[in-house]
Amino acid sequence: DILDYSKIDARKLELEKSSFSVSDCLDSCISVVSANARRKQLDLRYIICQNSVKDIVADAAKIRQIFLNLLGNAVKFAENGSVVEIGICACASKGDGNGSCRADSCRRRWLFDSCWTDDLSAGVLRQTATRGPTAGPLLLRFYVRDNGAGMNEKQLQNLFEPFNQARSVGSSKGHGLHSSESGTGLGLSIVKRLLDFMHGGCNVRSLPGRGSCFSVWLPCDPRGSQPAAVPARIALVSEASQDILTISEQIEFVSGSTVDIFDSVESIVAHCTSSQPAALYDTIFVEPCGHASCCDQAESLKAFLKPPHGLMCSIQRDSPADLRSSCASLRNDDDGLASLYRPILCKEIKNILCRSLTGQRRSSSPRTSLDSAQTEDDDRILVVEDNPTNRLVLCQMLRSLGVPESSVDVAEDGVFALEALRKASYHIVLMDIHMPRMSGWEAARYVRAHPEEFKFSGTII
Repeated sequence: DILDYSKIDARKLELEKSSFSVSDCLDSCISVVSANARRKQLDLRYIICQNSVKDIVADAAKIRQIFLNLLGNAVKFAENGSVVEIGICACASKGDGNGSCRADSCRRRWLFDSCWTDDLSAGVLRQTATRGPTAGPLLLRFYVRDNGAGMNEKQLQNLFEPFNQARSVGSSKGHGLHSSESGTGLGLSIVKRLLDFMHGGCNVRSLPGRGSCFSVWLPCDPRGSQPAAVPARIALVSEASQDILTISEQIEFVSGSTVDIFDSVESIVAHCTSSQPAALYDTIFVEPCGHASCCDQAESLKAFLKPPHGLMCSIQRDSPADLRSSCASLRNDDDGLASLYRPILCKEIKNILCRSLTGQRRSSSPRTSLDSAQTEDDDRILVVEDNPTNRLVLCQMLRSLGVPESSVDVAEDGVFALEALRKASYHIVLMDIHMPRMSGWEAARYVRAHPEEFKFSGTII
């Protein structure tokens, strides 16, 4: 943060425009914070405006930095077990000077435009720019909401000042955070300066005790040709009325196809059997909600998948062990079953849809939850690093990803690494290159040249 701030302050920034996927950019940011979100048992809800274009031309690295700062703060300050909502849209503006969305049909237009929601309606609004862009083909707009401690008017006034950290009302510590969780106080200042540099702006609405909402807008250009839609017949079965539209909008954004929504397995079965001939789907997404009923009954839905590649996909979140085991048996019984884990990423939805149309299947789910994975004896990791600080950092990073401490061994150089590989089996070796006695290159070459000496058949990185 300090280096970035110094570069911005010295006016050394340059725009590096390129074509990139809006959803891929946000997917990568969500992946970065998902481990911390799982640790706090947060429900990350990912919302994409149906009117949004898929690919834009802008500075992807700077936009990603803005996303990460705002999303990281929301996860940091949100109450354990609460909801963090992320929304993104790239569509034409009204040209009214306020950065407003031209698509009046957008259900969350007021969130994108002015952070307005019922629970924050009485909150204080802070704007970093008094006028939005009046011209330009597209506006990229992004918002993130949390229900943390919130901020009062005085705190909002100083929110974007460098080395400033907002503190929760009545507390001497920033939102009740431990010192190890607090940052430099530069993140939001960097966000504001990047937005100023790219002729964008940010609106913030916050209410003490109710949370905060940050809404960002940036002018951008559309890519000449947009990615083709994934033509598929899709159904979504979910008992969770509060976010069933959120999931369906995300699927419709990726596929370009309308999603048929059902609130129970019985309702989709009745719909399919009443059609003549019986209605068939390329993909049926099923979300279990708090109990195993969806998982138990989903077997009956296999009959309504289009042959030969129709795919059933179970949407899973952190849940009781009996529900996880029920869904796991559903997923592994047949090749026509798969899983998605919350937070659901657009690239994973696309992967599921492509598999249902082409028949290209994988033996495992698109993304494995490390928190619930069981580590076997041959799934150990060896960290080879001569610097003790780097060793500590690597081990801490692995633990933060859910890898048990007992599954990680360390070695101080290539010679010790070879000794460890002779004694135990490892799935992955994380190998430094420049080390005393024997470098990482030399150790890797020796292992490859003498496989009979080692119990190793994994990957050296």
